[in-house]
Amino acid sequence: MKQQKIVQVYKVIEPISKNKDLPSDISYVFYRIRKLLQDQWDFQIEEERKIFEKYNPKYVNEKLTFDNPEQAQAFTEEIKKLSEIDADLGEFSKFDFHPDGRVKLSAEDMEKLEDFLNYV
Repeated sequence: MKQQKIVQVYKVIEPISKNKDLPSDISYVFYRIRKLLQDQWDFQIEEERKIFEKYNPKYVNEKLTFDNPEQAQAFTEEIKKLSEIDADLGEFSKFDFHPDGRVKLSAEDMEKLEDFLNYV
């Protein structure tokens, strides 16, 4: 699985996993997925930190800016390379999940989660 996919899934499940109002069976599924992805998420954060430190972009009007175009290009290439890393999550089985409305997921979120959830 690509690192980019792991980041997408983690960003979907993180706010869900903080919702104290969810039934325990749903919380447990998202807890397990989060645990499965945690090492790769931590790796992503650390590698992004290194890339940001290396290129030291500035935020101007909520956009990253660089000292020169070459620096911007190199930064973009390193971030892209990071997202394309093949991550090994080991053996795991999809979790059965009933999309019965007890947790709200967009169709886009459901698609991102399809490698981890067996919609039944």
